[in-house]
Amino acid sequence: MARLFFALWPEPAVRDALAAAAAALACDGGQRVPDANLHLTLAFLGEVDAATCAALCAETRIGGVVPFVLDIDGAGWWRASGTVWLAPRAVPADLGRLEAALRERLQGQGVVLETRPFAPHVTVARKLRTAPAPYSGDAVRWPVYDYVLARSQTDPGGARYTVLQRWRLAPHAA
Repeated sequence: MARLFFALWPEPAVRDALAAAAAALACDGGQRVPDANLHLTLAFLGEVDAATCAALCAETRIGGVVPFVLDIDGAGWWRASGTVWLAPRAVPADLGRLEAALRERLQGQGVVLETRPFAPHVTVARKLRTAPAPYSGDAVRWPVYDYVLARSQTDPGGARYTVLQRWRLAPHAA
């Protein structure tokens, strides 16, 4: 069994910009997400067996969504979980189309997904007891050319993520 999720995975320059924006939030007292773990989840799958994982890698190409730019220009805090996040104030239509098409494809493959509405964000800190100062930095411009299937492994040092498969965005399915 593997704990899997689909996500947007930033290139190194975008990851560095996201890390700098996260540092500007001054999340003292919380646990910062390691820079290497910064991503935007499209669909969380939970525990998946090896056969389903192989099928997902083989059959989850989404067509009809072109590369787009995601401007990460807002931040927030969920009090109940103490989660601090960065997010787009305006969600690009192509991001919504990608998430909806991926959700439809996964449900068609029999994958049970969370029912809460898609709220695109990048988690940057956890277990923060008080709200961070408002984000006043520049927008992080994230050119999105692909999406990934990733595995999450938790060990005493925390979560480690491994990209299992990457798909390029293209107007038509290949």
